[in-house]
Amino acid sequence: MKFELIFVPYPVIGHLRSTVEMAKLLVERETRLSISVIILPLLSVDDISTSAYISALVATSNDRLHYEVISCEDQTTTELHVENHIPRVKRAVAKLVDGYSSLPDSPRLAGVVVDMFCTSVIDVANEFGVPCYLFYTSNVGVLALGLHVQMLYDKKVYNATETDFEDSEALLDVPTLQKNGHVASVILYQINK
Repeated sequence: MKFELIFVPYPVIGHLRSTVEMAKLLVERETRLSISVIILPLLSVDDISTSAYISALVATSNDRLHYEVISCEDQTTTELHVENHIPRVKRAVAKLVDGYSSLPDSPRLAGVVVDMFCTSVIDVANEFGVPCYLFYTSNVGVLALGLHVQMLYDKKVYNATETDFEDSEALLDVPTLQKNGHVASVILYQINK
């Protein structure tokens, strides 16, 4: 049986590149998997290399790794950019799913993988009855620090305001960060089931 994942990266070039590289790795490692990357209109397309990169992606689309570009019909604010494109994302997913039904040995939609800044797309996954996974495009150190600080807050380890440590030289031990060497990790976390 074949499976399809749909990726929705946040519409900035750094997030798009990370998502594309992850998609490439996944399809290289699993022959039964195909991936469609839905590319929202980028928030800042200020150089020719970005447009050339997207054009090159579309030109290399195939049955295992496909790029679906959503055109920009209107400019929106940064805060509402992803939300305003949800209807277009739904139409793109529906088009992909409808396209599967016409193929012999068609893949089954296995889930939607959304960028950490595209959580409003979770509703699209829910509408299609598939799991939604969160893809964290930043480095693992930033994630480790954020999770550790949240844990300290949840456990009420520190009773402090923002200004209590303003001119402090206090150290914060973050056990998940290594002193010597680098840690690399990819975290996909199912968020809607």
